[in-house]
Amino acid sequence: MNQIQIVQEAEVPKNAKVIVGVPDAGLVGLISATFLIDNLSLEEIASVESDLFPPIVILHDGSPKSPMRIYGKDDLLVAISEIAIQPGVQRQIIRELLSWVKGAGASMSIGLSGAPVPNRMDIEKPKVYGVAVNVDGDLMGKIGVEPLQEAMLAGPYAVLLETCRKESYPNITLLAQSHLQYPDPGASAMALKAVEGLIGRSLDVKPLLERAEEIRIKMRDVMRSTQRMMKDAGKEKEYELPSMYV
Repeated sequence: MNQIQIVQEAEVPKNAKVIVGVPDAGLVGLISATFLIDNLSLEEIASVESDLFPPIVILHDGSPKSPMRIYGKDDLLVAISEIAIQPGVQRQIIRELLSWVKGAGASMSIGLSGAPVPNRMDIEKPKVYGVAVNVDGDLMGKIGVEPLQEAMLAGPYAVLLETCRKESYPNITLLAQSHLQYPDPGASAMALKAVEGLIGRSLDVKPLLERAEEIRIKMRDVMRSTQRMMKDAGKEKEYELPSMYV
């Protein structure tokens, strides 16, 4: 029996680009995905159901939801997980997600995450780096993103890149300089501005920056569980790589 099921609830947009936002460094992906869903009024398309998840449901407007869901509208999909994905099941879940979006005709995947840097407090405007797989590398220059040349990545976005490479599926993963263990709306804002050129939409991230402290407080519990996941995945080793913050 398949341990992971993606239950489709609405029509999937054709030839869409799918943004993957899951908890990782600075919760950049989760914060960014939440912003996109709310501000673009995306509709719930599918839910990811699995016994690999802990026994958790998420309540939104009084309705219980799977902790991992897929939203969409027009030519955009956003896959969001509101809980940290444990290292032991990351490959299974990411592979199943990519299999589903490929089967639905999505044209490429876009990862949004943080590149943890020890001097984040001193950085007013975080840089955004990019890794391209099966995509014209010139695309990163067109959106103003610096290619990440030398690094070691760990966690769910490493799995995303690994899976896309093996399956010859287009992916660009954007990594904004971020805190490792604190929710980082500022890094999320920079990642979202970088993604504008990929999704063909202008995003006003000012409300995200204005609500930064509120977001940090609301997401502190998710950050705690994400810290444990990152420790198990060896995320701290990314600090050792100067290419992340040169």
